[in-house]
Amino acid sequence: MIARKIREEEFKRVDELFSVSFESKYDNDKTPREVIEEVKANPDSREAIFWQERYAAFEDDDKTMMSSFIISPMLGNFDGNEVAVDGVGGVATLPQYRRRGGIRECMKVFLKDSFKAGHEFSYLYPFSTAYYRKFGYELGVEAYVYKINLSFIPNFDVKGHCVLCEPSDNHLDDIKALHSVWEKKYNMMIINRDYEYGFITESSPFKDLVYTYIYRDEAGTPKGYMRFNIDSDRVLNCQRIICADVEGFKGLMNLAKSFASDHPAIRFVLPDDWYIRDFFPEWSLGAGEASVALRGMGRVVCVKKVLELARYKGDGEIRIKVSDNIIEENNRIFKVTFKDGKAVNVSADALDYDIAMSISDFSRLITGCLETDRIDFLEKVDVKCDKSLLAKVFYKKPLMIMEYF
Repeated sequence: MIARKIREEEFKRVDELFSVSFESKYDNDKTPREVIEEVKANPDSREAIFWQERYAAFEDDDKTMMSSFIISPMLGNFDGNEVAVDGVGGVATLPQYRRRGGIRECMKVFLKDSFKAGHEFSYLYPFSTAYYRKFGYELGVEAYVYKINLSFIPNFDVKGHCVLCEPSDNHLDDIKALHSVWEKKYNMMIINRDYEYGFITESSPFKDLVYTYIYRDEAGTPKGYMRFNIDSDRVLNCQRIICADVEGFKGLMNLAKSFASDHPAIRFVLPDDWYIRDFFPEWSLGAGEASVALRGMGRVVCVKKVLELARYKGDGEIRIKVSDNIIEENNRIFKVTFKDGKAVNVSADALDYDIAMSISDFSRLITGCLETDRIDFLEKVDVKCDKSLLAKVFYKKPLMIMEYF
């Protein structure tokens, strides 16, 4: 078996392989050469710009493609820093080659390439969490899915108004400004490039039946937006919602309530630090539902770089032993000296450790997915130091991710 990045003439084959694997239609009669030349001539999407970021596993003839996946190189936020986040998607294997280890070999090659490129993180949406734990990924962002009965939404006392985004208007700067608020606040939030905003620049509520509304405060400042379609149960299904503050959320809920005569409810996802339940007086009688939404799995690619960028609490020194079965350079005992919340020195030559863990547990903890006390429930983590030291390094942080790949 041979695992590597694809060549130009293999670009179309990846799409064909995905089509068969997931029984989805792919209707393209152009030759492989015509397909790739068209992609290269129109670099107007993430997939087109990074067309070469596709990995595949081949039979020993280096021609017969068995498995493949697509990498989406992105920028994301980590503790106030812009970091490289390699999204993994389109994971597929032809049925006759399943359980041959094709994806496993591709993952090894990809992660080592990502490390060599100096990237900090990788992220994916798994078909199986147990499967991707084998490659060092661990549960990442947890958000909340809310379903609120429109008739139970109170009349919030806000002075602003909502506007519908129409093709004749230019609301792109407002949408970008709202995204920027969350991109700076939340770990793992993808920092969108211009081509990520096709959902606002190329859409029409009349044609697509997807509606984007912006709430502006009394001064005209955009405070929130939501984009929704109407699902089969007549529920307002929010594909996106971002609020700069509480007023923005309340303003959007006032708009949602205006749909109550024709629609039963609204469904949306918010970060877990948005505690909105007290805004709604009734949660019984079918008035509201809330559930945890597991939004993918993350992995640290370069431990040393992430430790250098991480935000700590106060001053201190900690020795962290990491075990990584793919990236050998991460198999070290890292000593971190930090002052005023920032690392002043990170070395990889300590002889003993304060805490030892796998790369998957390290990824979850340093990203800020868990409270410090939750370390007690991680059975494979070995702690030798006082919990007060751990609390300076591993603590709950704001997290959110909205983009799919």
